Amino acid sequence: MMVVGVFVPLNSVPRVLFDGWSAEDYTALFSSENEQDVCSRTLIQFLQVCLSIAVVSHTHTHTHTVE
Repeated sequence: MMVVGVFVPLNSVPRVLFDGWSAEDYTALFSSENEQDVCSRTLIQFLQVCLSIAVVSHTHTHTHTVE
């Protein structure tokens, strides 16, 4: 069985806030490729979790199956 036609409209997009960061924190992030990679991977993993939850919560009403 294959699930097709899954479309989950996004009603909102999460914001990323760097509240409480100092100038040194920003400098460390933007001057280190390793820190940028870690930050990027963390944000991507977070978004993947958010999107997978959104897809799972909508699959029962927005899918049809092909057998």
